[in-house]
Amino acid sequence: MGAYGLIRINMELLPHAHSIFSPWFMIVGTVQIIYAASTSPGQRNLKKRIAYSSVSHMGFIILGIGSITDIGLNGAVLQIISHGLIIITFVMAIGMILTPIYSLSMLRQMFYGYKLFNAPNSYFFDSGPRELFVLISILLPVIGIGIYPDFVLSLSADKAEAIISNFFL
Repeated sequence: MGAYGLIRINMELLPHAHSIFSPWFMIVGTVQIIYAASTSPGQRNLKKRIAYSSVSHMGFIILGIGSITDIGLNGAVLQIISHGLIIITFVMAIGMILTPIYSLSMLRQMFYGYKLFNAPNSYFFDSGPRELFVLISILLPVIGIGIYPDFVLSLSADKAEAIISNFFL
């Protein structure tokens, strides 16, 4: 929200002030990247490690906003969108933890004949249409933006050029 606010409020409403403070954005963004990236590995709490890595990635957005170029601004917008889709992906990473559990359970059943359910009428429901819909609605944008980022960039390119044109009047 803060990066979006910098683009929509600071760059559009206050272009002269933004051009004065853009070197400071570059310095703050660089310090933010280095500090958060070097602090993140030392964290024992997973939430703090993810938070510091997120702060580090936001430094790249600050650099793009402070660059006052259409490429930098488009890159910042693309990073904002992909960053938002990647927190969603972290939740989906729980599947990476669950995959070895069911894989090892399956291998145990194949090699040792262990029955997981001993009740005569017990059965296991696979994922239904609802789960498949959620998976596809999150996975397709992530893969699509990774393969073809020009789609997102084409949505923001005209607006980025309009914002940048305020700086060179």
